[in-house]
Amino acid sequence: MAVTLAQAVSALRRRTFGVAWVRRAGPLCGWTLGSCAAAALLARGGLNWERAQAAWLLAPALLAPIAALVLARRERPSAAHAATWLDVRSGGSGFVVTEQELGSTAWSPRTEVAVAAALARLPPVEFSALARPLGLALAFAALALWIELPREAVGPPPAVSAAALERVEERLETLQDALALDPELERELEERLEAAKADSEAGHPESTYEALDQLDERIEQAAQEAELAAQQALAQLESAANEAQLAKAQQALQDAAQTMGAAGLAKDLPEELERELAQAAQSLAGEPLSSAELARLAQELKGALDGRMGKLAGGRLIDPSKLGKLGEKLSLEDFDDEHECDEECKQPGGT
Repeated sequence: MAVTLAQAVSALRRRTFGVAWVRRAGPLCGWTLGSCAAAALLARGGLNWERAQAAWLLAPALLAPIAALVLARRERPSAAHAATWLDVRSGGSGFVVTEQELGSTAWSPRTEVAVAAALARLPPVEFSALARPLGLALAFAALALWIELPREAVGPPPAVSAAALERVEERLETLQDALALDPELERELEERLEAAKADSEAGHPESTYEALDQLDERIEQAAQEAELAAQQALAQLESAANEAQLAKAQQALQDAAQTMGAAGLAKDLPEELERELAQAAQSLAGEPLSSAELARLAQELKGALDGRMGKLAGGRLIDPSKLGKLGEKLSLEDFDDEHECDEECKQPGGT
């Protein structure tokens, strides 16, 4: 069957394009898909990705056939080059080139046969050449997605997580031992600790450390609030020690006791001291305490406060170097237990 020049040129260009695409697509698709499959396998094994997440890493392999099309298109001959090739392959008579240029010369039957024979000798498009590289890459991709991998926790080893959990738990115990915590705050801290333990037992180190960080910050905040309250209580005790009027000194002492109680710093006060403080509060409306009684109560309150702050410092919840500075703010040496005040008395603790 005779073919026209346009048909012959188009057939040559299509065949050349197809052969070039197969030659390019095989290695390119195989290499790209294999690389994506390796990345998916590493993500599953190293980052504990799920199969559905890792499958998205295969998506770039879809660009390989398109890239092969672009490269093959560059190798496709132009219509003029195709006509020249056909002319050479059909005997070099010049008829094919002439008709391509002029579009009017009729082919001889002999040239038609030669052109048809030249087209028949074109190499076929061997799609089977894609099978080997693409098949191996597809097999590796399937293996990378479906093979069962051991699940390993990402992050510090369990021993490190357990040590961090133990450290924060000890800090919480120190806080609970040092302060009479508000029930709501204590419940919140306990719940945070239990949540951290649950995450640790479930093998979730990231959420474990996040929960521990939040709990540790909350413990630090409670300790800092207690430290500020201790500073305020010491200032009030100092005011009691330096106040010339006994009634005002007693009021400052009561204020210090209330500050300590509100901050949980009055935990484990001796019953006798609590009773005397209660009696002192009632006596504000009547006869105030003597300077000797005021000095003794102030000393006992300061001793209790030092004990609470010492526990916090011992657990490293506050800076131990600040403990001495807090104590320096208060000196009760000016109280004279034997002193009897008169109308012109200006001695601290006087009336």
